Amino acid sequence: MLPSTMEVVMNNQALKMTDIFPEAKLGTIDQFDELALKDQHELVEFMLKRLTEAKSTLEKMGEETGAGERKPISKPSELAPTKDQFIELYGQEEFDKVKRVGNPRTKFFWF
Repeated sequence: MLPSTMEVVMNNQALKMTDIFPEAKLGTIDQFDELALKDQHELVEFMLKRLTEAKSTLEKMGEETGAGERKPISKPSELAPTKDQFIELYGQEEFDKVKRVGNPRTKFFWF
């Protein structure tokens, strides 16, 4: 069964699964298995039709709101210079004075 609370959110717009399947046709997988093969086929065809319509709706929503457009949700953070950037700015000697040595990587072996 598809959860009725599943939402697709796009730029403050939401399309709920209950918008796609407002009828109470969907049940649990056990209920689906108990249906006659003809009824299973009809239900799957119904679901495919509705999902195709939903896809079209989502594509239209994306076109209206600028699909693929990304907006930052926070301010950029400050980053330290990389090793190469530091050496380029201050030289190798200065880097050697301030560099730190980390622990070597180890591998865990089972014997």
